[in-house]
Amino acid sequence: MLSFHFSFTSGKAKVLFCGFFIFIRTLIEQLRWFCLKKLIVLGALSLIPSVALAAPWDFLRGPMDGIMVVSPLIAWVVTIIALGVAIVSILAVRKKKSRRLMIVSGAFVLFFIKSALALADLYVSPGTFMNVSVQGFFDLIIIGALFIALFRK
Repeated sequence: MLSFHFSFTSGKAKVLFCGFFIFIRTLIEQLRWFCLKKLIVLGALSLIPSVALAAPWDFLRGPMDGIMVVSPLIAWVVTIIALGVAIVSILAVRKKKSRRLMIVSGAFVLFFIKSALALADLYVSPGTFMNVSVQGFFDLIIIGALFIALFRK
């Protein structure tokens, strides 16, 4: 066992030496606390890859499977409602000849065409014709028409 013996000649040196050791001790405690924090952060960061490998929408897989069962029924309902809204909007255009109303009516007719094509795609070629990009294109045209009708003077 090693032992150290320090001899001080003056009181100032003793105070400085004790102050230095107190400083070192608090520094070590702070470093220990910092290392503990760092370990906690690193531990939390190590969990990120396992969370990142799982998609954030994995909790929706169960409900989506349930929706896939009734997907044809939902497609029929959307098509019938879209047809109804398109007919009502066309009748409104006949009653009141407004350019804005004509553009909105065109957007509703496009929505009906989109839903009818999606319904046909469901039975004829599931997902090959009305894929996400084609539906996105239809949505872009519909939103553009509604935007024009909203901001047109």
